[in-house]
Amino acid sequence: MDWKRKILTALKENIEQIGLSSNYASLATVRPDNTPAVRTVVMRGFVGENHSYETGWNSDLLCITTDKYSNKIKEIQHNNHVELCWYMNGTGEQFRIRGKVHILDDKTSLDTLNSHLTKNNRDVTGTKLELQSFLKTDNIWTAERYRHFIATDPSQRARQVKDIDQLEINELDEHGRFKNDAYPDLLEEAYERFVLLVVEVTSVRHWSLSTGSQTVPGINRKSRPSFLNLRSSSEFEALRKGGTQGDIKSVKSPIESIHSPHNKKRLIKRQPPTPTEVFTKNLNDAVLDVEDYNGYVYQSGLSSTEDEGGYFFTNHHPRDMKSFYLEPSYGRSEKRRSDPKRYHYASIDRDDETITSYYTNKRSKRPKKSCCFYCSIIFLSFAIISLVIVFLTRPLEAVEVVSVSNVLGTQKQLIFDLNVKASNPNLWKIPIIQSTLSLFAASHYVPTLMSNTSSYVHMGKKQEYLGTVKLLEDPLLFDASSLFSNRLSVSTSQIQIKSPGSTKDDSTGNERWSLIIRYPYELTIRGILKYHLLPWDKGHSVRVCKDIQVNPLTGKISDIPYPDQSICEDSVPPTEEYGH
Repeated sequence: MDWKRKILTALKENIEQIGLSSNYASLATVRPDNTPAVRTVVMRGFVGENHSYETGWNSDLLCITTDKYSNKIKEIQHNNHVELCWYMNGTGEQFRIRGKVHILDDKTSLDTLNSHLTKNNRDVTGTKLELQSFLKTDNIWTAERYRHFIATDPSQRARQVKDIDQLEINELDEHGRFKNDAYPDLLEEAYERFVLLVVEVTSVRHWSLSTGSQTVPGINRKSRPSFLNLRSSSEFEALRKGGTQGDIKSVKSPIESIHSPHNKKRLIKRQPPTPTEVFTKNLNDAVLDVEDYNGYVYQSGLSSTEDEGGYFFTNHHPRDMKSFYLEPSYGRSEKRRSDPKRYHYASIDRDDETITSYYTNKRSKRPKKSCCFYCSIIFLSFAIISLVIVFLTRPLEAVEVVSVSNVLGTQKQLIFDLNVKASNPNLWKIPIIQSTLSLFAASHYVPTLMSNTSSYVHMGKKQEYLGTVKLLEDPLLFDASSLFSNRLSVSTSQIQIKSPGSTKDDSTGNERWSLIIRYPYELTIRGILKYHLLPWDKGHSVRVCKDIQVNPLTGKISDIPYPDQSICEDSVPPTEEYGH
């Protein structure tokens, strides 16, 4: 496959130049409210393959690992069509990969994708534990999930559970499943949250400065009919049922059927009233004293036959005269069938010289309730509901930064995922959009000048100020709880700092940051998360702090031991001391 071979060649060259940061790509999904969402993920290669050992399998399916409770899982369940933007900074080229994502967890099986897997004849080599598990497990998809879970860093597995720093896997059972006799329950909990995302690629576009943008061949597409020239839903139905283009030409659209010469209806001829009709109408109004009725009067000499308007006039005597009223917009030559109750007629008895008006559509006038009454009911209902909501409202509980993952640091920007857990006791989802989070970095390997005003000294270590995040472009969203129990949920937001360390009048901090990221360094996230329970409340805030150790050479992220985390216990945040 040309596109797969092109990606593997570019990836190998970029890893040799800039290291494992070439595995970072941006994954774009669609939220349930049909708004876009994008975040940085770590590409884990192709299903059934590894660059360091041979498994005996090949595929054209890309894979990504994630947490079961991440927001991207809900978005993929809503719409599994995604796009990956994989930019490789070493060679300056970019791959835009479009496809469908399939979720592999405890409750799903991807047997429908078996056609993308092929068995090769190469010898299986390697003694790694994940490879041995892959070879012992019968089901290929279960084996693939085992392989990636065992290959995951022990500290990353431990972050998915509580009260442990390292969650090791040191042996396998006879069926290839992992074992840890010291922490069996924690290992099962971590595996239950471990999800493998399998990307079925549908198109790949490659861009570079030398070749520009072009589509990479090698993807088999099923031929699909074009619906761009279909003129009506009848044509679409004919094609969907297996018809050909010749059959479609014989199908008429609804508009063509209406305007067919065989189905044209004679238009109603509208004529203005003549002066005689107007005089007759005014004379009849004066004689009958008919108030508030705008119509014309026509004498009817019909006997016991039905006229074209649908009326029956019976027992007409020469001494009696009955008239019926038509609306003024229709002339005498109009042929219109309608409801007889729309028309009124009057009867004149000449003997008694009495005039009696009969209205066939006379409506009884019922007393109408005042509009203020209904407005009062609506306002009272709204007030009661608002009071109930305010009474049941409670702030978020147990808000804590669980972990920081997918850290990508360059001189121009710093990107990472902030994973926050909280218990939402309310019956509706609570978003966190605003914040005042300050970021600091410290390194034992890079000396800095103490006169720099953007630095902060703590416990003998120099903390380099990187920037402040005041708005979460990817909001934290915590699920609602039920009436009888609180629900603890974890939400992830992608944080991005441009030109870390730079201030308005000083850019030397960014230069020191470019030196810090060459060696293992400490990253501190500290500040306040702000949220509103109701649109009209004054708002709530909670203080959070997280201190981690980042190794840019290996990509490993670990928590700093508790005695060294006393920076999170300071009474005055660094942002207040230096006014950032």
